[in-house]
Amino acid sequence: MKKKQQQSDTPIENMAAVARAASKTCRCFHARMEARRLTRTYDEALRPSGLRITQFTVLSAVIGGAGKLNITELAELTGMDRTTYSRSLGPLLRQGLIQHTEELSGRDRGVVMTEEGLKRYGIAIPLWSHVQKEHGVKVMPI
Repeated sequence: MKKKQQQSDTPIENMAAVARAASKTCRCFHARMEARRLTRTYDEALRPSGLRITQFTVLSAVIGGAGKLNITELAELTGMDRTTYSRSLGPLLRQGLIQHTEELSGRDRGVVMTEEGLKRYGIAIPLWSHVQKEHGVKVMPI
């Protein structure tokens, strides 16, 4: 049974005022704007590797898990829900950058990097490190 949506008693003029204030002062709004800006910056920097920052982070979790983590554990490691994480694996599987491993627990399989995935990730590391340094983030030695 669908829950009935409540109607607002707030006049449209007040809604417009709140909307204008929110676009100027809402921390979440500005954090999301900054996240999109940073994503574009990283994507541009990683372009020579053929990876996007979202793919780089997924590959980082895969290589960090060394084939010992199942998809649910990898999703938790990246702060994604399992469904979103599984969907993000699709393009990487099709590009031949990762492959599934045997079942690790129950029905859940693991994921490992392929030679092509390692090659592309290796190209991406110095590009990613450069952006990290530009933004004042301390980077581990390569």
